[in-house]
Amino acid sequence: MKIDKISVPKNKAKELWLQYHQAITEKNYKYLKEMKSLYFHLKNGRKVIDIYEAFKNAGLNQFNQPKLAISRADKKEVFVELRPNGSCKFSDEIWKEKWSVYLPEGTFTYPETLKFSYFNPLTYNTKVPIVPPLFLPRSHLRNYHILFEVENWKSVTKDPILIKRITRNLFVILAFWNLSPLEKALIKGR
Repeated sequence: MKIDKISVPKNKAKELWLQYHQAITEKNYKYLKEMKSLYFHLKNGRKVIDIYEAFKNAGLNQFNQPKLAISRADKKEVFVELRPNGSCKFSDEIWKEKWSVYLPEGTFTYPETLKFSYFNPLTYNTKVPIVPPLFLPRSHLRNYHILFEVENWKSVTKDPILIKRITRNLFVILAFWNLSPLEKALIKGR
């Protein structure tokens, strides 16, 4: 999976992290904490992705379905609701708001022949990849997401990436791996 990553040289990220760290003691603005967190990960050599751009750049497959999916890492299945304005919502249950990742208007462009409405969105679902033991985070999986490539929304996925959400659209990449044939078989039966 090819996704544009945001990176900063470690020494520059460390300098900027320190600036945000010091600014937080004077002001308690949310964006200061978010930037501090982003620079913390960047100074430790991690990369950041903007999922709004990742989904827009990946686009749609031949069936007008997103080529990427995102889910909370502890879920077995993810649903996507596509809206005519090019926005969409990823969640673990259709029509529910337990957790969701929203992509803004204009993320996707659909052919005019595709017929659906805001009140009758196109909905697809697929299985969520599992996280191998090597990449399991210390805290609960519900605090993380998995971004993955979807060739066909009815088949097993490929190229998962474990990510941690910092803002609505910015996530830190923690790990990526290839699914083994045994892992794919297990996911299929979940």
